[in-house]
Amino acid sequence: MAIKIRVVNMIPQSQSNETNDDSETNIAVNPADPRIIGGTAFTNAFPNVIFLSNDGGDTWTEAGIVPANAFDYNAKFSRNALYCGDIVGLLAAGGPLAVFRTTDPFSLAPMAQIETEPDIDQPWMAVETVTKGPDAGKDRLYAAYANWNLVTSVATIDVSQDGTVALPVFNSVQLENRGVTRNAPSVRPAIHRDGTVYAAYFDWRAALVPPTWGSTIADVVVARDDKWGTDNFQDLVDPIDLHFGVRVATGFNANFNGALGPDRFGSDLALAVDPRPKHSRRVWVAWCDMQGASYTLHVRQSADRGKTWSSDLLTVPNTKNPGLAISSEGRVGVFYQQLTGPIASQRWEHHVQFTKNGVDWHDVLLTNTAATNWTGDYNGLQAHGRDFYGTFATDNTPDLANFPHGVRYQRNVNFATKQLFDLTNTVVIPGSIDPFFFKISWHEEEEKEEGEEGGFGFKRLEIEGLKYESLSIKKLKLERFGEEDGDDAREEARAVSRLLRRIADGIEDEEEEDE
Repeated sequence: MAIKIRVVNMIPQSQSNETNDDSETNIAVNPADPRIIGGTAFTNAFPNVIFLSNDGGDTWTEAGIVPANAFDYNAKFSRNALYCGDIVGLLAAGGPLAVFRTTDPFSLAPMAQIETEPDIDQPWMAVETVTKGPDAGKDRLYAAYANWNLVTSVATIDVSQDGTVALPVFNSVQLENRGVTRNAPSVRPAIHRDGTVYAAYFDWRAALVPPTWGSTIADVVVARDDKWGTDNFQDLVDPIDLHFGVRVATGFNANFNGALGPDRFGSDLALAVDPRPKHSRRVWVAWCDMQGASYTLHVRQSADRGKTWSSDLLTVPNTKNPGLAISSEGRVGVFYQQLTGPIASQRWEHHVQFTKNGVDWHDVLLTNTAATNWTGDYNGLQAHGRDFYGTFATDNTPDLANFPHGVRYQRNVNFATKQLFDLTNTVVIPGSIDPFFFKISWHEEEEKEEGEEGGFGFKRLEIEGLKYESLSIKKLKLERFGEEDGDDAREEARAVSRLLRRIADGIEDEEEEDE
């Protein structure tokens, strides 16, 4: 497998004096231009900033464009705008939601507020720009959260069919319909461009109450809407209890506010749908629960639009903050941080594991850093094309041994002495928690294609009388291409091979969906 890995400390050089624990990160990649990336983190004592990059993540600046102090907050790009969901104020548990929007974050103008809710927890944004049909150009916008007070908590998604208008109209959809008194804070939507929208959430069977919280038996539930959220997420019915939303896993121990090293845990959840055309039936979910004394990651897949689910395809002990993303090639990325080492010298390892079939996994270790302080309740992972982008928070000691694939710092550091320095580059600054960005790029030209021999040659291929949509092939003959045929010929062979695989995938998808 040919991959390129880049890791960047996101704190700008101008903030070299800062010593805050900048935790709980997330990421927003602009689908129209992946060089433009946004990042969120609890930084500089919770001000109203978003990290911005216009060079694909090599450099970052801080933009104070959120019109309120950001507590829990999360941002996502559409092709039209950057949207941010934010708990405004600094409240111990829950608070008012504000949804903000800007069409140009680099202008540094304050984002416009387009929605509010009175009392919520852990907002999570998702957005997709419609590309076909009469609604082409509109942003389907989803603000997911736990709508709660001290007694109840309901998994909710506020849905707008067009986030681009001056005053978007939102429909508030309550996902919980089993009479459970409390859902966990994490609610995760995932959108396919064909209009299928999934949502995952936890059912807590006991009403855990802040600030003590505790343990409860819980279920993982996945709901689905086939019409951009206009069916109120009622298109997937559990065959056992006939409620909306299928229970993927039931009856596990969901200890909320437990301790994993210096961090708490308890509402760790991720969801992703395969973005390829006609692949909206393939959806993945990841969550963490207690398995004995270990807080353990589980990853499962559904191949039939959430009706049935596999058993665990991946489990990892002592793990939190899962992320899921699927590339345009169908490669699944599972991101997590794992606590390792003895109590006196515990470490955070940040991994991304990749698979195409759920059986064969490729593990990439991004960092191995000291577990020194709280890193937050979630990290970020997003796919664009064949590449994966992510953010995480961890100890900022500039030690190259902590970063197996290297790292780039913007703030003043000395790798030889493993020290941070102030803006003058003369005064040593104590270590803290910083946000980090990473990008993992896959290089297809270095991968062995189906039908390929020895990494470059193609076997003879002949097709006659194939019709698919607007493509008609009367007869195609592809002889073996070898090294002596030159780069152009081999690249043409690869292009044809990729095209035929896509055609075959499309035909297979239509057959499966017809069944």
